[in-house]
Amino acid sequence: MFLFRSCGHRGFTFAPYILQMIRLQYPLLLVCLISACSPLRVAEKLLSSGQSIRSADVAYGSESRQRLDVYRPRVRGNPAPVVVFLYGGRWQGGSKDQYRLLGDAFARRGVVVVVPDYRLYPEVKFPGWVEDAAQTVRWTRNNIERLGGDTAQIWVVGHSSGAHTAVLLALDDRYLSDAGLPANAVRGYVSIAGPVDTVWTDPDVQALMGPPEGWPATYARTHIAEGREANLLFLHGSDDKTVSASNSNTLAARIRNSGGCALAVLYRGVGHVEIVVAFSVPQLGIAPVMRDVLNFIHQARTKNCYAQ
Repeated sequence: MFLFRSCGHRGFTFAPYILQMIRLQYPLLLVCLISACSPLRVAEKLLSSGQSIRSADVAYGSESRQRLDVYRPRVRGNPAPVVVFLYGGRWQGGSKDQYRLLGDAFARRGVVVVVPDYRLYPEVKFPGWVEDAAQTVRWTRNNIERLGGDTAQIWVVGHSSGAHTAVLLALDDRYLSDAGLPANAVRGYVSIAGPVDTVWTDPDVQALMGPPEGWPATYARTHIAEGREANLLFLHGSDDKTVSASNSNTLAARIRNSGGCALAVLYRGVGHVEIVVAFSVPQLGIAPVMRDVLNFIHQARTKNCYAQ
């Protein structure tokens, strides 16, 4: 059984899904008639709140893809929780520019968001993108206070292959340590539709993960340690045909059985792309992904273990 199935792309674009859902729920907008702009730009114009400020293309390293965007609330108050969001794309594609709606959605809810680009295959193989994620956390810890963020409230959220990276950061301390950070630099982690408890069967994924003898290091379950302190939340759609929901359920159970803190939530009728659309555009009402992530952030700030 393939737990991580090929979806035939190297970095999907979810804007057409957003536009289709707008057509179904808000047909008077007739967005199909707007042909001068790309679907993603149309969706952004229709759905952005205007309540966020974006600082774009900030360098966190010397390589061309080591750039990040920061979204923050236009009205600044107390230091805000900070989310580092790692997008998916099969470790081979994707762009931070596709996630302006997500950044705006968080910022309008009082959260500062950091969305990095990172090195991809074939430029690098594993663990290049995980190392970049750790460097992003380091940049965030060192710089986010001047942008309104709380350095004591940093959370890492990932979708698909980005979720795999997020979970490795949570379970394998060496990445944050090598970046000069303590293990508690991140308060908690969220995996959204991640291939986090699987085996690599597709040739392109096998190639980018490196020689087979090194694959155990790429599997999150290898790094589960008894009684870990990090809180983890796993979100998945029941209709995900790209990454089986058993990934989230199984790894969460493994972590709990070892004495760690992990909770898995399943959204009925939601697929692999739809779950990130639901996250980016909560007003479409597809699934309460944003609500559950915010609840996790706010409740895990005051509880030793959110999953209990």
